[in-house]
Amino acid sequence: MQNILRFPELSSTNDYIYSLKGKELFKHGLVVFADYQSNGRGQRGNSWDSERGKNLIMSMLIEPRVLAKSQFEINKIVCLSIVESLSLLGFDSMIKWPNDIMIGHKKVGGILIQNIISNNMILFSIIGIGLNVNQSTFDNYSPEATSFFLENEQEYNLLDIQQIILSMIQKRLKRLTLERKVNDDYLRLLFRKDQNIKFESQSKIFNGVIRGVENTGFLLVEVKGVIKQYSSKDIKMLF
Repeated sequence: MQNILRFPELSSTNDYIYSLKGKELFKHGLVVFADYQSNGRGQRGNSWDSERGKNLIMSMLIEPRVLAKSQFEINKIVCLSIVESLSLLGFDSMIKWPNDIMIGHKKVGGILIQNIISNNMILFSIIGIGLNVNQSTFDNYSPEATSFFLENEQEYNLLDIQQIILSMIQKRLKRLTLERKVNDDYLRLLFRKDQNIKFESQSKIFNGVIRGVENTGFLLVEVKGVIKQYSSKDIKMLF
């Protein structure tokens, strides 16, 4: 059962859900949707700007009850759910590790997951999702940003897209224990996998080939014939 709250503006949909911790509303199925958030953020604490009323900004609360070491499985499920939702809307998209959604070589959205862990178990996950839907202009980002409108020259109903994504996530969560299938799907849709591309790590630029992702979420990159592991803080893909 979903409990959907909608606000004209919030500082952050993730932060709002977290602020409810310990209250009756704080339970599986809570969804918070905002027309605008003044302090949106993404990976590495980067800001995420969105034009008021133009894009999908939402967070949902789930109770996965999985081991903390398997927390990246939640990331995979959410990313796959978004890609599958976009496919229903006519868009071919890919997953850029660790949490961006790409159409071509442009970013159309991303996720931010915050887990509440106790005794090595994930009790709650707050899943933040941002998708560029009807916005037509963007600041300069790397990678470049795009939206549904820019890709297809038509406007979309945000609530319809929200329901499609929520439905997909619920279906995927029911199959959370089928890790092999989730992993295969995730790797199949991993952006630029098995391609020779440029990375930056510790102020050094080098070429490498993405070979996969560890269950713990580390990116596996082949560099000069050797597979190395990188966290999201340690490596950056260059465009």
